[in-house]
Amino acid sequence: MPNVLTTDKLQGIIGDYLQAQARSNADEQTAARQTAVFMAALDETVSGLSKSGKVVLVHEAIVGGEVPDVTQSVKTAVYAKVPRPQPAQALGAAPQGQAARVEQEMQAFMAANQGRQRDGKP
Repeated sequence: MPNVLTTDKLQGIIGDYLQAQARSNADEQTAARQTAVFMAALDETVSGLSKSGKVVLVHEAIVGGEVPDVTQSVKTAVYAKVPRPQPAQALGAAPQGQAARVEQEMQAFMAANQGRQRDGKP
């Protein structure tokens, strides 16, 4: 069976997952473990495509021509194996970690400087 070229936006899939993970309320160890499971599922899915006779190229490697994009099917297959991290607010939990700290600092700064211009004058 001849190989079929396909393309996948792996960077986008990974970036979406990492953003979701950063917004979750998972502690660092849990997030690292969940990310490792996600990456293994992604690798397994892409390897499965190659075993079925498909050559998977990252989207950025395509300079010209038409190559079928398998990004959505890869994403669907991976999330069927690994749940997408849920944002802390969606879980009803208070935000934790660095994102929460930054948000609190921004809110405190805005409250302390309400109505002031950049030069400190009202």
